[in-house]
Amino acid sequence: MENAPLPSDQVAPVSPPVYRRKQSRSIAPWIAGFVMLLVGVVIGFFGRPIVLPAPVGGTVNAGDQPAIIQLLLSQTRHFKGNPNAPVTLIEFSDFQ
Repeated sequence: MENAPLPSDQVAPVSPPVYRRKQSRSIAPWIAGFVMLLVGVVIGFFGRPIVLPAPVGGTVNAGDQPAIIQLLLSQTRHFKGNPNAPVTLIEFSDFQ
């Protein structure tokens, strides 16, 4: 008796129609993203001198290299090989 017809004085409940809004394909988020990218590039390019100031002292001359190597070697504790070798290899690394 599940599919029995309703008496004429009763009306079956009807659910309201569901209206779906059509999704619009706006380009506004793409334009906003592109503008933000351009602003970031401009700030990064022109703000670099503020964040990274020019180095003091300029470049290292070829005559200063033996002094710099001797300074580094005097502060280094781990050696392998002959300390009077004609070639010195210095490795800088971070083990994190």
